[in-house]
Amino acid sequence: MQPRPQGSRAFAGATGGCGDLTIRKMVPEDWPAVSAIHEEGVRAGHATFETRLPDWEEWDEAHHEPCRIVAVAGTEVTGWAALSPVSRRRVFCGVGEVSI
Repeated sequence: MQPRPQGSRAFAGATGGCGDLTIRKMVPEDWPAVSAIHEEGVRAGHATFETRLPDWEEWDEAHHEPCRIVAVAGTEVTGWAALSPVSRRRVFCGVGEVSI
């Protein structure tokens, strides 16, 4: 078994005997895999209100850097989650939207 990256949390034997699943902080190099997953939701039309896939710069600007994680099975990013503000208006300070 390989050592887990620092700051990751692994869930061995995930539901249904799916093997090891590692949850770790998302890094910019994960964007191609994350954007592919996100694009599936955009195309399906029921996983997001977005109608187009944002580029990395736009997505990066819209999501809190410390609140981004990916699920990794082996070496493949299989899922992601991130937190973004719902509004820049002061009245909504501290209110976030979760993307999974």
